[in-house]
Amino acid sequence: MGFSLADCFISPDLLPEGIYGDVQLAFLLITYAYILYQASNLISDGSELLLLVPAVAGIVGSIILPILGAVPDGAIVFFSGMGPDAQNQLSVGVGALAGSTIMLLTVPWFLSVVAGRVSISPDGSFSYTKKIKLDPATSWSLTKTGVQSGGDIKCGGGLMVLTAVSYLIIQIRATMVRADNDASQIASDEHVFALIGLITCCVFFVVYLVYQWMSSERQSSQATVDMIRQKFMSKGLVGIVDAFKGDFMKVAESKNLNKQYQSLNNAVSNSRFYEVLPDELKTRFRQFVRKNFDKYDKDHSGTMDMEEIRLVFYDMNERLEGNELKLLFETFDTDGDKVISFEEFVVGTAQFVFDHLQVTGQLDRKESIQGEETEEHEEEEEDEFANLDPKVRMRAIITKSCWMMFAGTALVLIFSDPMVDVLSHVGERTGIPAFYIAFVLAPLASNASELIAAYNYASKKTTTTILVSLSALQGAACMNNTFCLGVFLALIYFRGLVWEFSSETLVILLVQVMLALFALKSKQTLLDAILVILLYPASLALVSALEGYGWD
Repeated sequence: MGFSLADCFISPDLLPEGIYGDVQLAFLLITYAYILYQASNLISDGSELLLLVPAVAGIVGSIILPILGAVPDGAIVFFSGMGPDAQNQLSVGVGALAGSTIMLLTVPWFLSVVAGRVSISPDGSFSYTKKIKLDPATSWSLTKTGVQSGGDIKCGGGLMVLTAVSYLIIQIRATMVRADNDASQIASDEHVFALIGLITCCVFFVVYLVYQWMSSERQSSQATVDMIRQKFMSKGLVGIVDAFKGDFMKVAESKNLNKQYQSLNNAVSNSRFYEVLPDELKTRFRQFVRKNFDKYDKDHSGTMDMEEIRLVFYDMNERLEGNELKLLFETFDTDGDKVISFEEFVVGTAQFVFDHLQVTGQLDRKESIQGEETEEHEEEEEDEFANLDPKVRMRAIITKSCWMMFAGTALVLIFSDPMVDVLSHVGERTGIPAFYIAFVLAPLASNASELIAAYNYASKKTTTTILVSLSALQGAACMNNTFCLGVFLALIYFRGLVWEFSSETLVILLVQVMLALFALKSKQTLLDAILVILLYPASLALVSALEGYGWD
């Protein structure tokens, strides 16, 4: 078909037969997989950085993040159907699509429940609020440990099944086509249905993104944003003021507090602004700063002294020294007992954030605190954005984010084509169909970061983090059902290819229906998690059995 990106790389056809050639092929596979993995991380981290910019955080979290997360899988699907042997290599694309969907709905689901599980009492309650969340005596009980799933998980399961309907449009027609027809006749018979399926995918894709946009205030969406903010704050990219200035200014503007700023700022009590925050934002803010407070409450007394306050604010990238630290401590200490309780810390920190917001309607901070830096500061302030003025910091974050997303997308587009060729040749050399090779290996390159993120979120063992973890997996499946399947059907339609993936389609649909049923449960036990991960090998076995009976 002329020039392709794969022509710029070593062709697997040129590799010698035997062990020497096999080693070279394995080296190419590992190299390309590692590059795609790093590219996926660049795309993910770059898009997450934009969540730190209040003006675009909403559209980034609801639209840009889901789209960019599906780019690696979409690229592999696209290039599988663009080569001169597109009909055969298309099995790599469907393997990547099926493997990505099924792997993300089984392996990380299992790991999330294992990492996030807590003890379940005989009355069915979860020990999230207890000091010991997982009783060592029953820590591996199949029914006495698990996680609590909420309404967002149930809704996500329904959306997942709804968007999967697009598979049926082309599949029903493919089932009706006579198997003894030649390939051109079959492609002609499926042509219109591929177009209908493509249009359906596009409609579902738009509807899903609109739903995400309209639901950006729901708990799982807000929790995801807060976790990403916490991650980048720990890296020194933003401070506590930067993290919450957008949310706090919305409250200030909605309650017309800008005109009252001076009286609010000079009030004797520092609880004025915290009292006007919505309950949902209060809860989010408390959870956000809890980790920082607990880190320096080393004696677990529930209080901190002045030096601990200085350290915790340093961790939140707000530099306080000398008189300013002393004044802040006195302001926080509303009961005058010379220590700061967690409640005083929360209320005072909220006021601290608001006091650093200018009242011009712009989301900006005052000049950075001046003061002598300790030697410890000089060593640790090597973080990339720590020393930048807040205005410059936001511009630098946007620039870095755009560069990371561009670089990651470019790498995906460049290396997906040769990766498809390598996967096809691995199948040829091993005698294993390329579908199975792609099913297992492609998701490890394109989706490993999502698997790790889901596990890390769940390991915090809160109802919010498990909600974020499982919701993200369902969202990835929805994007595969719309964006990636749409790319697949576009190849079928525009290139006149044949849909010959009946067994794969059935397995994808069955796994999504099963996970939607699991999502209806109010709790996910360790037993449920084991049943879910068993769906992964079972799906491969079922595809093999169906193809053995000639159902393709």
